[in-house]
Amino acid sequence: MLVLELLGTLSLRNATPPVPVSAQQKRSLGLLAILAPSPLEKPLRVDTATLHKIAMAVATAGMVTQIVLGPIIGSKEGQLSQRDFALAHQIVGYTTLIATYTGFLVLTF
Repeated sequence: MLVLELLGTLSLRNATPPVPVSAQQKRSLGLLAILAPSPLEKPLRVDTATLHKIAMAVATAGMVTQIVLGPIIGSKEGQLSQRDFALAHQIVGYTTLIATYTGFLVLTF
């Protein structure tokens, strides 16, 4: 008998082996929690949770941008445009830091 467990992860078990290896692997369902619709209609308002979400979205975008900019700057070694990319990398870094601190402080206080 196959048993399907759904509590944060997706897992299959079988009382009598063999269960295929691909079915034994746990799958994360975090994406389901993020994309699930809200069960209740809420009016859009600016509160601490909304400001936290906005700040963390900006911080996440900044971190992804840093990951992309790093190798680009490294490939421009010795070129005049490297300085411009380095400045952009620094601006994105400080913006990400400020957004992270803002998201933390808004939710904490």
